Amino acid sequence: MTFTKDYSFVLSPFVAKYKTANNDKERKAVVRNAVEAVTKSANLREDGTVNLPKELPTVCLLFILSHFIDLY
Repeated sequence: MTFTKDYSFVLSPFVAKYKTANNDKERKAVVRNAVEAVTKSANLREDGTVNLPKELPTVCLLFILSHFIDLY
């Protein structure tokens, strides 16, 4: 599976949080929290075959933005 399919359930709640963020500082915090959630989820996986992207913050942001745009 791809990263998006594996972690969309983890990242989906952050789309709404990103939408309601009032400024850039709050948006950065949402992305940082999304990265932490993905990392924690990866560490809890039983199969142990987790290959997180090197640029995880960027990947999380792109996921959030792609779904954020779909809300409009």
